[in-house]
Amino acid sequence: LKVTTPISIIGTLIWNTYPYNVTMATIWPPENILIMYLPINFLFLEKLIEKPQIKFALLFAMTKTLFFFYGYPEYPLITLVFELLLIAIVLTKRIDHGQLKKAVTLFVPYAFSLMVFLLTSAPLLLPMYEAKTTSYFRTEPLSFDKFVGFTMTLRDFVYAQLFKFSPNKLWWASSYVYYVGIFNLACFMLL
Repeated sequence: LKVTTPISIIGTLIWNTYPYNVTMATIWPPENILIMYLPINFLFLEKLIEKPQIKFALLFAMTKTLFFFYGYPEYPLITLVFELLLIAIVLTKRIDHGQLKKAVTLFVPYAFSLMVFLLTSAPLLLPMYEAKTTSYFRTEPLSFDKFVGFTMTLRDFVYAQLFKFSPNKLWWASSYVYYVGIFNLACFMLL
């Protein structure tokens, strides 16, 4: 991807030692697969954008399908949102540069990969969707009070930089989304 070796190593260390990844991987098994899956998923997506061929579309679909069958379907579906955003940006850029044919040759294999993914995951996706729609707990709206119940304080933010998360706030985005970390700051200083 035209990234220098030092930047690649630093990026890998940051990704593997990001406190959210480390903490969640020890207590929630699907996180281990997610941590491994995201770089592979976006690598195959990048390859598909670079060379829109059926083999890359199939590799991309296979990766997404295997992750889906691991048993935590939210993650592949959430990554789909970011993939579509990236594809939309690339297609828009190519169309703006008058490369309509190049845009179409990317869209077709990507759409094919999504069809393969949806068809191969349908035997599991459809019963899961049915179970979700019949569950009161899953369809209940989240109140604003619950959403802001665990707000982050300056103390929480400072402690998070030292890998000290507040356990009761770990499950809420506000407890780790602002994490920078001393190790990560040191890596960025080396750049």
